[in-house]
Amino acid sequence: VNDMSLKDVIEQNGSPKIYKSVKCRHDEGLATTPKVNPTNCFESLCRIIAGQQLAGAAAQSIWIRLLETTKPQLSPQKILKLSEMGLEQNLQKPAGLSKAKAKSIVDLAQRFDSNVLQDSFLMSAPEEDVRRALLHVRGLG
Repeated sequence: VNDMSLKDVIEQNGSPKIYKSVKCRHDEGLATTPKVNPTNCFESLCRIIAGQQLAGAAAQSIWIRLLETTKPQLSPQKILKLSEMGLEQNLQKPAGLSKAKAKSIVDLAQRFDSNVLQDSFLMSAPEEDVRRALLHVRGLG
């Protein structure tokens, strides 16, 4: 935590629950519903994008719809394939995403597919390097 005014509050009370449910570091002790929790950094970031500015129940609903839309697995390749077939009718509407969120998830998928972002980097690089890399992702930066 870089904001010293929040450091003591976070140390006393822990991180907000929303951060615990979308952590990229995959702390298994935080599972809410095992079958819908992210299993890698790509999924975690997709969940963050999909749930931005939504109440908890709405965010969870969109997340589940995104998983259903991308069955059998949410992956960069699956997102790119759906986007190529038609972003609006194959990703945005079935998953209940706004156009901006759908485009953000496609941008994220392109970055993972081209190895600009990788789980190994996101899970082990210094926080400042990760933050800098994520600032370039549409909808995150």
